[in-house]
Amino acid sequence: MPANGPVMDYFRDNALLDYFSGGFNGSGEGLLLVHGSISRGLAPFFMERMQQHQADQKLPEKEREGYTLLLAMRSWEFAAFVALRR
Repeated sequence: MPANGPVMDYFRDNALLDYFSGGFNGSGEGLLLVHGSISRGLAPFFMERMQQHQADQKLPEKEREGYTLLLAMRSWEFAAFVALRR
Protein backbone atom coordinates (compact mmCIF):
# COMPACT_ATOMS: atom_id res chain seq x y z
CA MET A 1 0.00 0.00 0.00
CA PRO A 2 1.61 3.26 -1.08
CA ALA A 3 2.36 5.68 1.76
CA ASN A 4 0.43 8.42 -0.04
CA GLY A 5 -2.11 6.33 -1.92
CA PRO A 6 -5.89 6.68 -1.70
CA VAL A 7 -6.31 3.88 0.87
CA MET A 8 -3.68 5.37 3.17
CA ASP A 9 -5.16 8.84 2.72
CA TYR A 10 -8.61 7.54 3.66
CA PHE A 11 -7.19 5.71 6.69
CA ARG A 12 -5.44 8.83 7.93
CA ASP A 13 -8.51 11.02 7.37
CA ASN A 14 -11.24 8.69 8.60
CA ALA A 15 -10.06 5.59 10.42
CA LEU A 16 -6.90 6.35 12.38
CA LEU A 17 -8.56 7.40 15.64
CA ASP A 18 -11.19 4.68 15.39
CA TYR A 19 -8.54 2.00 14.78
CA PHE A 20 -6.59 2.96 17.90
CA SER A 21 -9.57 3.52 20.18
CA GLY A 22 -10.31 0.84 22.74
CA GLY A 23 -8.03 -1.35 24.76
CA PHE A 24 -6.89 -3.99 22.26
CA ASN A 25 -8.02 -6.55 24.85
CA GLY A 26 -10.05 -8.90 22.64
CA SER A 27 -9.01 -12.39 21.69
CA GLY A 28 -6.24 -12.15 19.15
CA GLU A 29 -5.78 -8.41 19.69
CA GLY A 30 -2.71 -6.64 20.93
CA LEU A 31 -0.87 -3.38 20.65
CA LEU A 32 2.88 -3.51 20.84
CA LEU A 33 5.42 -0.73 20.71
CA VAL A 34 9.00 -1.82 20.35
CA HIS A 35 11.81 0.68 20.35
CA GLY A 36 15.41 -0.11 19.67
CA SER A 37 18.42 0.78 17.62
CA ILE A 38 19.60 -0.94 14.46
CA SER A 39 22.37 -0.17 12.03
CA ARG A 40 21.64 1.93 8.97
CA GLY A 41 22.69 -1.07 6.90
CA LEU A 42 20.02 -3.30 8.45
CA ALA A 43 17.12 -0.88 7.95
CA PRO A 44 16.66 -1.59 4.18
CA PHE A 45 16.79 -5.36 4.84
CA PHE A 46 14.18 -4.99 7.56
CA MET A 47 11.87 -3.10 5.19
CA GLU A 48 12.35 -5.77 2.50
CA ARG A 49 11.35 -8.53 4.91
CA MET A 50 8.18 -6.65 5.85
CA GLN A 51 7.22 -6.37 2.19
CA GLN A 52 7.45 -10.13 1.59
CA HIS A 53 3.85 -10.55 2.65
CA GLN A 54 2.90 -9.60 -0.90
CA ALA A 55 3.92 -13.09 -2.08
CA ASP A 56 0.99 -14.50 -0.11
CA GLN A 57 -1.41 -12.43 -2.21
CA LYS A 58 -0.87 -14.98 -5.00
CA LEU A 59 -2.31 -17.80 -2.88
CA PRO A 60 -5.96 -18.77 -3.33
CA GLU A 61 -8.29 -16.73 -1.11
CA LYS A 62 -9.36 -19.83 0.84
CA GLU A 63 -5.72 -20.27 1.96
CA ARG A 64 -5.47 -16.75 3.34
CA GLU A 65 -6.91 -15.09 6.45
CA GLY A 66 -7.59 -11.35 6.74
CA TYR A 67 -5.39 -9.54 9.23
CA THR A 68 -4.41 -5.96 9.81
CA LEU A 69 -0.82 -5.21 10.75
CA LEU A 70 0.31 -1.75 11.68
CA LEU A 71 4.05 -1.43 11.76
CA ALA A 72 5.91 1.83 11.42
CA MET A 73 9.63 2.35 11.32
CA ARG A 74 11.57 5.56 10.83
CA SER A 75 14.38 7.53 12.35
CA TRP A 76 12.37 9.70 14.72
CA GLU A 77 12.53 11.19 18.19
CA PHE A 78 9.46 12.37 20.07
CA ALA A 79 9.61 16.16 20.20
CA ALA A 80 8.88 16.23 23.96
CA PHE A 81 11.99 14.12 24.55
CA VAL A 82 14.21 16.44 22.53
CA ALA A 83 13.61 19.18 25.12
CA LEU A 84 14.78 16.80 27.89
CA ARG A 85 18.16 16.03 26.32
CA ARG A 86 21.17 17.11 28.31
